[in-house]
Amino acid sequence: MSVLTSTNFASAQLPPTATEAFNLRRQCKNLSDEKAQQLNEANRELGWDLVAAWNSSKYDPISNRCFGRVYGHIVKPSHHLDHESDQIYDLQTDDLLATTTIQEGKKSGSIFDPDYKKPWVPLCSPNGCGPDFGNQTWQATEDYMNEFMADPRKQ
Repeated sequence: MSVLTSTNFASAQLPPTATEAFNLRRQCKNLSDEKAQQLNEANRELGWDLVAAWNSSKYDPISNRCFGRVYGHIVKPSHHLDHESDQIYDLQTDDLLATTTIQEGKKSGSIFDPDYKKPWVPLCSPNGCGPDFGNQTWQATEDYMNEFMADPRKQ
């Protein structure tokens, strides 16, 4: 796995110059492309057919971190299986921060980001969770991922 590096950072960690930020964003995009390729190859080896896939990246100059979002829609027609996943990774540590899935039409989502403090899991009654629990976790996680990956330069 590649590691993002930047020079000329003092102990107070000055923000990167425009050229450094451009190069770091490009390196981050390459890491995102590599992660997407790894996941696609693993699915192919397991006999899944790729229906659709995309990925994006976000370099955060404040934290000097690179994040990637990877979407994949795969099927196994012989087994009547249909699976969609949308995931965010910290590409420097390969930590999965959030994931949503739609499997056989059932949605679910999970956020693993230790820095995310907002409540995202719907409340359940003492008798259990409602039938839309999975849809609610999926939507909350998609909202988190869209917010997380938004480019602050475009807001």
